[in-house]
Amino acid sequence: MRSSGGVALNHPKELRRRVGARIAELRVSRGWTQEQFAERLEVATRYVQSIEGGAENLTIETMAKLANMLRVRVATLFADGD
Repeated sequence: MRSSGGVALNHPKELRRRVGARIAELRVSRGWTQEQFAERLEVATRYVQSIEGGAENLTIETMAKLANMLRVRVATLFADGD
């Protein structure tokens, strides 16, 4: 199964990109800047930028922390936005 761009939907880079974009979407919907989100997570703003840009290979622990901060289920991080 391939996306419209020809990249496999479950390719790790594509998953990181999609999850990062979803995290950014959820963050923005809460009215938080990257700086505010980073402060809440107690991480550097650059790390949030890296996550949202799809550069980070997130652990389950980190995904749980992000989901908890965003008040969503971890599965929501993998879902397409509304």
